[in-house]
Amino acid sequence: MEEPMKLKLSSVYYILIIYIYIYIYILGSITSNDKREVLNDSEDFSNESTLESTTAGENHRAILHIDLGNEEKARIICRTLAVDKEPSRSTAKRTYNVQGHHLAVEIVSLDAKYLQKSVDNLFDMYYLARQTIDEVTRYHLQVSNSFTDTLDRSGKSRNQ
Repeated sequence: MEEPMKLKLSSVYYILIIYIYIYIYILGSITSNDKREVLNDSEDFSNESTLESTTAGENHRAILHIDLGNEEKARIICRTLAVDKEPSRSTAKRTYNVQGHHLAVEIVSLDAKYLQKSVDNLFDMYYLARQTIDEVTRYHLQVSNSFTDTLDRSGKSRNQ
């Protein structure tokens, strides 16, 4: 009686293995379709001002729209962030786009962990770039009266 029981367990084992192979095959097909779909979506998402960094397959995605107040600031920050590349071990891929006064960033990754790290790194670099722009734009060149008086006394015209 134990022989048929062993046969049943081994046949269940083989059926389970077959199901696993089928699942892996189906998952691979879905991933391939998702890759084509994401590439088509990213074509719609991009235009001539789009900048990309690194390559990756796409399973996880984050799309961020950051309001920067004006288009010039959005373009400066877009160009600044596009220089920051993903680490070589990362599976994340970033696509940058300026839409009016918004910076739009699409991040796709095979692994959710790398997606999270890429988003964290993006915001760290964004805050640094924004603080730098804010700090630099606070300063204005002001010519003091003593400087213009010195120019007048030296015989040079202020209009030259």
